[in-house]
Amino acid sequence: MEGDLARVESGLLDAVRSADPFLTEIASHLISAGGKRVRPGFSIAAAATASRTDAPASTDAVTGAVAVELVHLGSLYHDDVMDEAVVRRTVDSVNARWGNHEGPEEIQLAVSRDLIHWERPFRSPVITIGELDRWDASCHTTAAAALRVKDEIWLYYSGANYTHGSPPLYRTAFEDGTPTGRKTRFSAAIGLVTWPLHRFVSADAGSDGGVLTTVPIRHRGAVLELNAAVKSGGQIVVELLDAAGRLVEGVPPSEPFRGNDLRHVVRFAGQTDVSATADKAVVLRFTMKNAELYSFAFRAQHN
Repeated sequence: MEGDLARVESGLLDAVRSADPFLTEIASHLISAGGKRVRPGFSIAAAATASRTDAPASTDAVTGAVAVELVHLGSLYHDDVMDEAVVRRTVDSVNARWGNHEGPEEIQLAVSRDLIHWERPFRSPVITIGELDRWDASCHTTAAAALRVKDEIWLYYSGANYTHGSPPLYRTAFEDGTPTGRKTRFSAAIGLVTWPLHRFVSADAGSDGGVLTTVPIRHRGAVLELNAAVKSGGQIVVELLDAAGRLVEGVPPSEPFRGNDLRHVVRFAGQTDVSATADKAVVLRFTMKNAELYSFAFRAQHN
């Protein structure tokens, strides 16, 4: 049993080892503090009883014992947070030593039609958190405003390879004098991310194709522009419909668009002028295949 438990101990440390030393330190804190290992012991004993042999525990049995102990350790981390405990297994609890606000921080997009009521329909990072060896691996913050620079959107952001609430953020050493890695192993810098104009979100159609139909709208433009990207073998065709869903008289389906353009002017049988539909209720129907439609706009003229 002693040898098998030694294998469990090694397996526990292997299971929580990360490419990020800080994460490894946090995850292995209570493992290194020791413990009775009652649960792994019962797991191995049960496996030995089933196998009816005195041979060392199988790899599967040791892996199972490691898994059982990891679940238990996770519950201890949770309990210490909920109970605000400061000591666990004669050492500082994880939340007492590293705080209770640890974790990565990311930037998400919010949208509003009136700048008063805001929503976040997509709870995904607008800037991908970097790999563990990158300078911006764990924490991103930014001002609320992006900049339009010609045909691009620029967003400056602060990136760091430490996480929100981690010791390097607010101190250089722990109580025992051990360095936290502030300004040495852990640091922050300013980065810049750019997107093509208005290309945050798109309506996509795959190889099977799809149709997007708008609600009735009114416009005051003379031409219709698309911000779209069409992949190989794909296209976008636009139809202008009246409020009843019929093709607007004199405006046939558009010529197919195939390409990648921020301001593609839609042509209807060779004509671009749609001013005859201005100030009327118009429905747009996009028939798409292998395409991404980012936006459309009626313009007074082509920019």
